[in-house]
Amino acid sequence: MSLGELLEELTTTLKATSDPFRIRVAEILEELREKLPRLSNEELQLDGEIISLLAKVVREQEIWVKREASIAAVGKLLALLKVKALSGRELAGELLESWYPIVDLQQVTFTELREALSYLEGREEFKLGGAEAVIPEPVTLELSVDMEEVILEVEEELSSLLAEKERIPYRQVVGGRGKDEALLRAYALSYLATSGRITIVYDPFEEEHYIQRGQEGEAHSQVVELRRYLDAS
Repeated sequence: MSLGELLEELTTTLKATSDPFRIRVAEILEELREKLPRLSNEELQLDGEIISLLAKVVREQEIWVKREASIAAVGKLLALLKVKALSGRELAGELLESWYPIVDLQQVTFTELREALSYLEGREEFKLGGAEAVIPEPVTLELSVDMEEVILEVEEELSSLLAEKERIPYRQVVGGRGKDEALLRAYALSYLATSGRITIVYDPFEEEHYIQRGQEGEAHSQVVELRRYLDAS
C-alpha cells in the first residue's frame, strides 16, 4: 500500500468513527518503518502528515482512557454514598428488587423463558374441594422464531448505531416494542455480550444501561433488570 493510500485510509477512518481505538496505529507505524529507507523527498511529506495524524489519534486514546478511568472511580464512590444514605428498610428494598436467585448453572434458553412466562400468565387459583384432584393441562409452546436471524438483525442494527455514537441506550434497542419482541431482542443482546461482540455497561449517574462495542480483556457479567424495559414497551 502506497503512502497516499495509507493517508487516505487514515483520513477516511477518522471521519467515519469517533472511536480512536478503531485506528490501527501500530500496524501503520510498522508499514512506515519498512517504507522509510526507500522514500523520496516528495513522499517524506506524506510520511510526516501520516505521523502527525497518528500522534493526534494516540492523544485521543489517552484522553479516552483517562475519562473512562475517572468515570469508573466516581461510579464506585457514588454507589457507596448511595448505600450509606439509605435506611435499613430502603436498602433491603433495593436488594430485594435487584436479587435474582440462580437456580441452575446452565444457561436459560429463550424457549424455557417463554414456557415460564406462559405458565405464569395461564395460572389459575385453585381451592380445595372434594377428593377429586384437579390436574391442569400441560402448557405447550409453539415457537417459530429463527433466533439466528434475530441475533443477526440486532447485531447489524447495533453496528449501524455504534458507527455514529460510542454508546447507545439499552432501552433504545429493547424498549418501545411488544413484550415478545422485547424479550427476543434482550436475549439477542445477552448472546452478543456473552460472545464478546458488544459490552453492556451501567452508568451510575443516569442509572441506565448502555451498549458499547465489544472490548478486549476478561469478560464480566452485567445484571439488567429487564422488567424496566418490558414495562416501558
